[in-house]
Amino acid sequence: MSAESNVQPAQLDIPLVDEPHADDATAEKTRSASRMKLWKSRIVTASSNFAVQYNYNDIAWTGKVWLASLYGYPCWADSLSSNIIFVGTLFGMVVLGVVGDVVGRSRGMVLTLSVMAA
Repeated sequence: MSAESNVQPAQLDIPLVDEPHADDATAEKTRSASRMKLWKSRIVTASSNFAVQYNYNDIAWTGKVWLASLYGYPCWADSLSSNIIFVGTLFGMVVLGVVGDVVGRSRGMVLTLSVMAA
């Protein structure tokens, strides 16, 4: 066993550098760009979640109004239609999300819109 293997990590005299940049200005630019990218991703994620929930609520409300006013339906159809919409939403998110990961976002979006249009 060598002497180096007995050295604990705290005993090593290696300077820890978070970002290997030539100067502080470059490091600050990199940190600033990382923060901006993080905020952009948060805004996109929040917007996406809002859009999904807006569509879900809009479809549920419209379905109830149209079903009731146009066709008249029994009381059990209300909960059945809500459950079908909920299950369809989950199915679309899980299955078509995986399809989008496999075939790419553009093709996945085309497939999703094709299913919605059908």
